[in-house]
Amino acid sequence: MLEVRGLQVRYGTILAVEHLDLHVDAGEIVVLIGANGAGKSSAVNAITGLVQQAKGDISFAGEDVCRLDAAERVRRGLALVIEGRGIFSEMTVRENIELGAFAKPELRGSSLQSAIDHIVTMFPRLGDRFHQIAGTLSGGEQQMLAIGRALMSSPRLLVLDEPSLGLAPRIVDEIAERLVQLARDSGVTVLIAEQNAALGLNISDRAYVLQRGRVVLQGLASELRSNTDLMRVYLEG
Repeated sequence: MLEVRGLQVRYGTILAVEHLDLHVDAGEIVVLIGANGAGKSSAVNAITGLVQQAKGDISFAGEDVCRLDAAERVRRGLALVIEGRGIFSEMTVRENIELGAFAKPELRGSSLQSAIDHIVTMFPRLGDRFHQIAGTLSGGEQQMLAIGRALMSSPRLLVLDEPSLGLAPRIVDEIAERLVQLARDSGVTVLIAEQNAALGLNISDRAYVLQRGRVVLQGLASELRSNTDLMRVYLEG
């Protein structure tokens, strides 16, 4: 589904991602974990087209997408839930969800309503607050809204950047459960950039551990949970 080779991301003279190789197979949940500043957000922003890579190749569903902008990558089935959620705070929950279908002009009328109903079924709290202004939602509800909005584009690969950031543990568990359900029942492939290693390793099939813009550990999530080098990587930053 996704293959990244030799990815490098720079912001002027600052090297955010030095060298990244990763792949995500269809139907997997893969997590990219690391301490703050490890390069996780820069990596997923380059994969989804929000920033331009300095070097490297990005292939999605067998197609080179390096020259495609973020909007076109969404149309091809690659959606991102950005860090900080990025909801439209002065619009209603319904309006935010509907905007997620902007890249899918075929979703109109009954098909649009069916897609909205699916999101509300996944996150019932959004249905309870359907006509509420999005900026008045709790942090957890806003994260649910951001995920639901991204799912309106019918992605084949859903990328999430720090989905647990600033949320209560109970809400984090609820969102994690929905992501696992999404991959299992809907066949959506998931890539997560996450600082919370315990969360990421508990819900993923495989993991890559980033340190200073490079992968220093990788493998099955079940094996990395007991890898003593993981703590060292976090402590070294």
